[in-house]
Amino acid sequence: MRFNLPPQKGGIKIGADADLAFVELNTEHTIRREELLQRHAMSPYVGRRVRGKVARTMVGGTTVFHLGKIVSKPAGRLLKPAGKS
Repeated sequence: MRFNLPPQKGGIKIGADADLAFVELNTEHTIRREELLQRHAMSPYVGRRVRGKVARTMVGGTTVFHLGKIVSKPAGRLLKPAGKS
C-alpha cells in the first residue's frame, strides 16, 4: 500500500468505509472563488475552466455535500500513515 492506510480504506467492498465522491464528468464550468469550500483565501484554480464537477460527496455513508452545498455537519477524521503521530 502506497499510503499505508488501514484495509477498510480505498476500496468499494463490504466492510469498507463509504467515503465516495460522485462527479458529473460531462459537465464543464469555470471555478469561482465563492464555490470553493476551503479556508485558504486564494486558489490557483479560480477562473480556470475545467471538465467535471463534484455533485455529491459521502463520508461514512452520509451525504455531506450535494449540488454545491454542505448538507450535514463535518464528518470523518484525519488518517495518518501507520507509525506516524
